[in-house]
Amino acid sequence: VASLALGVAVAIIIELMDSGFRSIHQLEQMTGVAALGMVPFQSGRLRRNAKPWMNIVDKPNSAYSEALRTIRTGIQLSSADHPQRTVVVTSSVPGEGKTTTSLSLAAASAATGARTLLIDCDLRQPSAHKNLGVENEAGLAEFLSGQRNLEELVHVEPRTGLYYILAGKRPPSPTDLLGSLRMRRLLQQLGDAFDLVVLDTPPVLAVSDALLLVRQADTTIFVVRWWKTRR
Repeated sequence: VASLALGVAVAIIIELMDSGFRSIHQLEQMTGVAALGMVPFQSGRLRRNAKPWMNIVDKPNSAYSEALRTIRTGIQLSSADHPQRTVVVTSSVPGEGKTTTSLSLAAASAATGARTLLIDCDLRQPSAHKNLGVENEAGLAEFLSGQRNLEELVHVEPRTGLYYILAGKRPPSPTDLLGSLRMRRLLQQLGDAFDLVVLDTPPVLAVSDALLLVRQADTTIFVVRWWKTRR
């Protein structure tokens, strides 16, 4: 009886100390926002040096690929009157899978034949180039500062047909560049040229960069990591 009581007490203490989310219902109940879906963790299921977003190409029928297609469909159906062409993907803190989700969503869209563009808008700590396996020599920062033309910065990922723009070298004031009129005009131009534009942005609790882009995009995806993200 004493052991049973101790076990119950320990279980209750562990449950009270748990500050993360463990279900979609719990997330929707606490935030009041509808969840687009759950994406399975991929790290332990990948071959060596592989990236999670490449499962969209390598394993199109996997649970991971299906989860991303469900999210893409949810975005399309979220507004029947106004097409959701520009999508901001952000999170609360680093390490929640924001960049992986951005790349996977963009790859899932490109796999259907839609003209899809990914833009790494994290000018402070860019990581899209590492996932794509390319050098971050020039990108969005150089365009917004007037150093490069847009045509020089748009590249294509050969396996998926995904277009992408890297972040480029870190500028002195990323916030001013992302909130500039040149950035707003760029998003309008790209929204007309592509079926889907995915913006990978910094976490909202770290810097205010993402908040500037949220106002300019059609919709926003907020990534929450299961159990790790604090309520």
